[in-house]
Amino acid sequence: MAGIFDRVGGPAIAVAVIIYVILFFVNLSLAVRRLHDTDKSGFWIFIGLIPLIGAIVLLVFYLLPGTPGPNRHG
Repeated sequence: MAGIFDRVGGPAIAVAVIIYVILFFVNLSLAVRRLHDTDKSGFWIFIGLIPLIGAIVLLVFYLLPGTPGPNRHG
């Protein structure tokens, strides 16, 4: 049984890493887009690096209603 996982493990891990990288960039672009919708700079995403407080601040920013009409981010 271990032989099957040894043969499949390498390619499966490579595919998983590729999928994770793609999903990381998709999630990053969606987060920056949501921050732009609330008229905040995309650099606010870095506040998420602060443990607990950063995640709470980002959650509040994500839940704020977007600005009606055009804003400075288009």
